[in-house]
Formats: sequence, structure tokens, C-alpha cells
Amino acid sequence: MGKVGKGMSVNQRSLDEVVLAYVEAWSTPDEAVRRELLDMSVADGASYTDPAYEVRGKEETVSLIGRY
Repeated sequence: MGKVGKGMSVNQRSLDEVVLAYVEAWSTPDEAVRRELLDMSVADGASYTDPAYEVRGKEETVSLIGRY
């Protein structure tokens, strides 16, 4: 596993990018951008659950985030 800038491994850098895309998806009001960010950061069959909501799949997640 090679090193990529600032002492990060290739896998760690990729993980950081995935996490940042997920966080940014929760911060963007643009649905198309949100969908693209979730495409980069979650699996097709992903689910999201909190005390108020339970959704399955990216499309339901995109819609749920748009409510916030």
C-alpha cells in the first residue's frame, strides 16, 4: 500500500474522500449534487435510520436529506 501526501495511505485517502462526500451530501440543498455525492459514498442498498425516520436506498435517502 503506497503513501499519498501527508503520510496517508491510498486506502485512507479514499476513505476520507468517501466520508467527506457523505457529509457534504447532508449539507447541499441541490438534489442533483446530493444524489451524485451519495453515489460516491453509499451502496445502492444502503439504509438510514434514526429515531424519526427509516429509509432504504439512495433515492429515499436523497429525498429524506432534502427535508432537512
